[in-house]
Amino acid sequence: MDTAQTTAVESTNRLDNAASRLRAAALTKCTKSAYETGVKSFLNFCKKPALPDPPSEEMLEHFCAYLAVDKCLVYATVKLYLCGVRNAYIERGYGDILKDKHRLQLTLRGIRKQTPAPARVRLPISSRLLHSMLNSLDNGLFGYHVDKLIACVLSVGWFGAMRCGEFVSPRGYFDENKGLCMEDVTFHRDAVAGRRNVRLHLKFSKSDPYGAGVDILLFEIGGNLCPYRRMREYLDMRSVGKSSPKSPLFVNAAGSALCRAEYLHFLNTLLTAAGVDNKLYNGHSLRRGMATECCNRGISDAVIGQMGRWKSDSYKGYIENPLNAVCQAQMRLAS
Repeated sequence: MDTAQTTAVESTNRLDNAASRLRAAALTKCTKSAYETGVKSFLNFCKKPALPDPPSEEMLEHFCAYLAVDKCLVYATVKLYLCGVRNAYIERGYGDILKDKHRLQLTLRGIRKQTPAPARVRLPISSRLLHSMLNSLDNGLFGYHVDKLIACVLSVGWFGAMRCGEFVSPRGYFDENKGLCMEDVTFHRDAVAGRRNVRLHLKFSKSDPYGAGVDILLFEIGGNLCPYRRMREYLDMRSVGKSSPKSPLFVNAAGSALCRAEYLHFLNTLLTAAGVDNKLYNGHSLRRGMATECCNRGISDAVIGQMGRWKSDSYKGYIENPLNAVCQAQMRLAS
C-alpha cells in the first residue's frame, strides 16, 4: 500500500471515529440507558445473544405485545424500548426498521388506549408560598449553608422559570460541560432598566439539546423574593475567591454538587413546614408557579415566553387558572 492509500485509509478511519462520536452525542445519557434496556429486552424476547437480522413487522408486533401484556409495561415505555431497538439497527446500517409498519402502529395505538392515564398532580408554587418558604429558611431550618443554598435555588429557580434538572446534578456526578459552574454567574447593571442584575449562563437544557447556550437574566427587585439578593448572599457565604471557576455553582454543606434527591428532600420539608401537602408538588413546581403567577397578574404572553425560554405556547399547559377566573369569563360571555 503506497503513501497516498495509507493516508486515505487513515483519513477514513478518523472520520468514521468522528461520526461515531457525533452519533453518540445525539443521545443523552438517560436516553442511552433506556435504549440499552430496550435492546436487552428485545434480545431476551428473541432468545438471541446478539441482534438477529432485521425483524419482520409481525415480530415487532409480538415484541410490543410481550412488553405490554407479559411485562405489564405502559405505552410510553413500550414505545421507548421500540425506539431503542430501531436505533440499534440504524447503528448497524440497516435503516429505520419501523418505517411503513402500519400494522405495528395500530398495535401501539391499542396499547396506548389500554394504558390508563396517570393522575399526575403538580401544583405550582405561588409567590405567597415562596415567601413562606423563604421566611422559614431566613429563620433557620437546615443550617446556615443549606438555608442560604436552598433560598438561592428557590428564588433563582422561580424567577428564572428553571427546570429542576437545570440546577441539580445526578447523584454522584457533575458534568462541568453541562451543569451550572461558578464561572456561569456574572453580575451587571442594565443601562436601559437602570438596575443591577445577575446572569446565569445555561450551557445545556432540555430545550437546547445541542448546547447552544442561553442566558437567564435576573434583576435586583428588592424584597424577600429578590433573586439578585439571594444569589449575592449565597456566593458571599461560599467565599467565591476560594472556588474554582469550573466547580459546581450549587453545592451542599459537604461541597458536593446539589443532587435532585437532596433538593426534593429540602423542598418537601419546606412545603410541610408551610402547611401544604408536599405530595402535590415536585421539581417542576417552580417553573409552573412562575408561569401561573405571570398569567394571573396580566403579564403578556410574549414576556412570559421570554422569561421561561419557551419557544412555543407549551407553557400555557403549566398555567393553573383559578375557578373564579373561569366563572368570570363565562359571566362576561353571557352578558
